[in-house]
Amino acid sequence: MNIRRVNKKLPLPKYQTNGSVGIDLHVSGNHTFAPKEAKIVPFGINVKPQQTVFQTEVPFTILVPRSSLFKKTGLILANSVGIIDNDYSGNDDEIKGLLYNTSDVIVTLREGDRICQLVQLIALKTELKEVTNMESKNRKGFGSTD
Repeated sequence: MNIRRVNKKLPLPKYQTNGSVGIDLHVSGNHTFAPKEAKIVPFGINVKPQQTVFQTEVPFTILVPRSSLFKKTGLILANSVGIIDNDYSGNDDEIKGLLYNTSDVIVTLREGDRICQLVQLIALKTELKEVTNMESKNRKGFGSTD
């Protein structure tokens, strides 16, 4: 993955262990959240996912919270997961996250805090074909098999 630091004061993001799949991102600047407030927080980098061999494969990255984010701060990534398309990779396309303070207290993030991770994935681009019947058994329900 190509990575460019927008904020040169921050260290280059990295995998924290050999088994890590996400690179920890550092907060760019200081940010204070009032209770129940949402704010966009920049991470001071641009990225371009590594290309794949097959034309049907499209590399992209996702922004996810570190598992300790909520426990330590009461903050959540407001959209749960941020999808970053591979063509969002220009010099002005800084990676940012929309964070929401779920708590009743003021929360402050300091420049350099590690709160989110970036993971590269590959999606298969498929042809869309409209049909009049799905020809599958109905499961009904909502997100559950029981």
